Amino acid sequence: MDRAVAWVRGKPAPVLVLGCLAFYYTIFGLWVLAPDAVYSGDIGVKYVQARALAQHRLGSLDIPYPGAFLDPGEEFLPMRPPFIMATAGTTQAIFSPFSAIFQAVGVGVAGMRGLVLLSIAGAVVTLGAAVRLAPPGLRVAVLLALGLGSPLWFFAVSGWEHAPAVAFGAAAFALAVRARGPDPTVRIRTLGSDPGRRFTYSAGAAVAAGMLVGTGAVLRDEVILLLPGILAVLWWRSRSLPTVAAAAGAAMIPLIIAAGVEVVWFHRPAAAHLRHAVHLVQRAAHLTEAPNPDVPVLTPFTLRDRYATVVQYWLLGYGNNWLIGLLFGALMVAVVLQRTRRSSVPLLVWLMAIVALAAIDLREVVTAPKWLAGLHRCSPYLVFALMPLPFGSTAPGWLRPAILLTAAVYVLIAFAGIDTTGGKALGPRLLLPLLPLLAVSAVIGIGSYLRAPAGVDRAIGVTGAGLVSMAMAIHVLGCIPAYYSRNRDDFKGLQSVIASGERVIVADDEFTAQLLLPLYYRRILLLADTPEGSRRLGAALASQRLGSLLVVTRWSDTPIDLAPFRKRRTERRGRMTLQFWER
Repeated sequence: MDRAVAWVRGKPAPVLVLGCLAFYYTIFGLWVLAPDAVYSGDIGVKYVQARALAQHRLGSLDIPYPGAFLDPGEEFLPMRPPFIMATAGTTQAIFSPFSAIFQAVGVGVAGMRGLVLLSIAGAVVTLGAAVRLAPPGLRVAVLLALGLGSPLWFFAVSGWEHAPAVAFGAAAFALAVRARGPDPTVRIRTLGSDPGRRFTYSAGAAVAAGMLVGTGAVLRDEVILLLPGILAVLWWRSRSLPTVAAAAGAAMIPLIIAAGVEVVWFHRPAAAHLRHAVHLVQRAAHLTEAPNPDVPVLTPFTLRDRYATVVQYWLLGYGNNWLIGLLFGALMVAVVLQRTRRSSVPLLVWLMAIVALAAIDLREVVTAPKWLAGLHRCSPYLVFALMPLPFGSTAPGWLRPAILLTAAVYVLIAFAGIDTTGGKALGPRLLLPLLPLLAVSAVIGIGSYLRAPAGVDRAIGVTGAGLVSMAMAIHVLGCIPAYYSRNRDDFKGLQSVIASGERVIVADDEFTAQLLLPLYYRRILLLADTPEGSRRLGAALASQRLGSLLVVTRWSDTPIDLAPFRKRRTERRGRMTLQFWER
């Protein structure tokens, strides 16, 4: 016992806090939550694909269909485009094959829990990269703000591949920022360093940063949008075009390998998911005048759609344009007055409005736990990433502008090319690679204001610390209970489906079918989402002399017609209604 206490006392506080967060994610994700109750249909499809790839020993992405003997034409397959596509005589998920390879390892070892283990590991690495970016005195604050006061916890325990992909991007950025060595030619001032000390980049560090961000991009397309910011950091630090070129070239290596594997090994179009989600990629490559002819198509967004998605939904979580304009305009005025009049009072007044909005959200989610949309509403302290530092600050002047540049370029490219909202999740999942960077920048800003000599500036710092506390309360008291409640409700439905003993399970809409996908290899799942289709399915099942089946719906009742089968009884389990049908 004494040795254990001594060991703990000998560890730095950030290491202990990181260990506690990793322990919390593990307990919550693997034992408190039910991994089989997936949050998103994406996760269910990816589980089915990873399991198929593991069964084929990584040799094929072809997804088997347990219900093929009942439905040889695959009319009632429980997965539909754009989540799957038919190519080279196989049925494959639209998502990245390298993500499937990565997840097949976890699924092969521990099933759905394997997916959650991978996402927990990704979140822990992301936290570690954020610690490397932060100044020593602020590392615990960064861990708490990012680990409990942001949506990262959700992506840690959900089994999505977002957290592992973000881990590669965050590690690449941290390596680009922190890797250095002595050099007689380059002079860079860093936090706590001798102003006369000289640093340089090794070619290996630049190449490693490029390889990391490229690897993250083969798991999740959006991670590649960090590359311009990483290249800017490399130039900022090294002033060497060969260093920047080496990193850019290294980033392309995983992407080229991934494209080759898609085409040669798995016999599918190169970058199929990216071409599906972003039609501009197809047009930019001059492959065709029409978007995505050989992969499932998304309707291109209008300019209004892009604004509503990126600004209102992803960044802010507010749909009121008057409120958005007022907040943005007031921030600009406050910043100008701070710079020209050397007065931070307008900035403090503006922050009071942010605190009031956060307090409204906190009251709502504590009273009735629920999800929040928007990066700002999920983590209101991130506004400090946009605010200038107080006069006389000793914080590293180059890091926060580099992060802001990275975020600006990322958002502009996303705005130009995005054709999907990404669905409903806790915060904007397609902006997730920016989250650890913005959290570090915001905490550095808060720390600088707390140490400022002026009383008004210190009051701004205290307000920032209060926003971090409010963000943690929003998640711990509101969003986490909401996710737990939903997860347990969905697990009740899955347990009841298994306990029913029925072999054939019919869903009446695509989303319900996706929630059932963890049972794909244990039951025969079928999807009949039209009246005509349900009648054809009923006749087909009767021709196979099936005596009974189970219909699962999210509605209290459904007009589904499976004649000659008749509905005998109905049970409500969580968010699902189970209907027992017999001939």
